[in-house]
Amino acid sequence: MIHYQLLATDMDGTLLNKNHEISHKNRESIRFAFSKGKQVVFCSGRCAAELRPYIEQFPEMRYAVTESGACVYDFWENIGMNRCSFDPMIAKCILEYAKGRDILIQAVIKDQGTIPVQALQRLEYYHLSQYQDFFETLARHVEDVFTYCAEQNWKMDKICLYHSTISGRDKTASALSQLPVTMAFAEETGIEISPLGIDKSVGLSFLCDYLDIPMEQVIMVGDSFNDLGALEKAGLPVLVANARVEIRSRFSTMVANCDNSGVAEAIMSFLMR
Repeated sequence: MIHYQLLATDMDGTLLNKNHEISHKNRESIRFAFSKGKQVVFCSGRCAAELRPYIEQFPEMRYAVTESGACVYDFWENIGMNRCSFDPMIAKCILEYAKGRDILIQAVIKDQGTIPVQALQRLEYYHLSQYQDFFETLARHVEDVFTYCAEQNWKMDKICLYHSTISGRDKTASALSQLPVTMAFAEETGIEISPLGIDKSVGLSFLCDYLDIPMEQVIMVGDSFNDLGALEKAGLPVLVANARVEIRSRFSTMVANCDNSGVAEAIMSFLMR
């Protein structure tokens, strides 16, 4: 029997419920795992600024895989580890395509998401109304994302492009398909874009090497496309019951959905056995 040492969990749609909260049961299970010498880490598309309110609930949790694997962040030292950023000209090319089109740009720069301030009034249009508070409180607001990114010399780790329609999303994905980047569909009509070869498995593998934990002793819990790399790399891939239909056939282990503390079930059933 494999004795698992670390459980990595996606956030939105996995650990967080529909109110973007960590349930009491999930929270207590994570704390119990730490008390028994196990490791639990967030493995998320979110950047450090967006994870901090959740990390603060767990003083024992030092590291997280952030930005869909582009960064491993040390929250005790407040530094990014093993950061993977875009080639500046590739990032510029992506934003030049989106500029002037019906696309909401979110660029991750210096461990914080950056959006145009006027987009806060149009989140429902881009199918992001459930993240209103998230964008209002945790994002960096600028007048123009393109101009801000140019001022930062196009140094960024991740870009999200949100659309009003699925057809618009697919058109963007097709237009950018020849660029050397990694793309994953997100939310209803969004695309997460990362540097070529970067997904959550890259950050998770780096962290496990750093902690001297074999990937065979790692559990990954997820629900969507940007979790696939880490799910495939982990010793035990686990889906929550609300996982995207398109990926359910790839993995055999499933726990309760995100509104019924599926991560707690994974911790107690597999990490602590």
